[in-house]
Amino acid sequence: MKKGLFFIGVLMFACSANAQLFTGGSIGVGFGNNKNNDGEKISQNFNLGLSPEVGYSITDKIDVGMGVGFGFQREKQYYDYGYLSGEIKSDVFTWNVAPFMQYHFWKVGKFSFVARSVMHFGGEIDKFFAPNNDRENKHYSYGFSVSPVIHYNLNDRFTLLTDLRFLSLNIGGSFVKDGGRDFGFSFGTDSGNLLNLNQLKIGFIYTF
Repeated sequence: MKKGLFFIGVLMFACSANAQLFTGGSIGVGFGNNKNNDGEKISQNFNLGLSPEVGYSITDKIDVGMGVGFGFQREKQYYDYGYLSGEIKSDVFTWNVAPFMQYHFWKVGKFSFVARSVMHFGGEIDKFFAPNNDRENKHYSYGFSVSPVIHYNLNDRFTLLTDLRFLSLNIGGSFVKDGGRDFGFSFGTDSGNLLNLNQLKIGFIYTF
């Protein structure tokens, strides 16, 4: 028993001695317009996402931490039937919390290749605005995902990262309070991450 406690104490000391705090995250902004063959605008969209995180490098190979995220997306569609014209608008608000662990499995020069596993839980509020047909829906999602990440070390403090989510493995589901539920498995999509604005995320890390 004493030997076991001694071993655990040595292990905890080794981890704390090598632990290094880091923080970082990413921000994404996107917008676009769609036009028909006559050059008339038929839809436009705007999205914004923010996902800060903080973590510890327990060893040179293993990091653990926690991330949170917030997102907003707005889409407008325009219609004109001659006798009737107007717009349909939808707003989507998202949030999530995501503890993670990652393993640095290969390093070449300033590049480091990382396998990142994330558990996540989040929510989404969808608001739909149309003439005489406004409505709001809420649902929640949960799951686990693994994806490759590429780090590029600018210097001892700053690191850029690219999260290759189009190569991710995802297990998870969603549910509505007092409503339906679903569960699934996917590869190559990021259906579990509510804040994914596209298939490629670029962020940064600052090491203290």
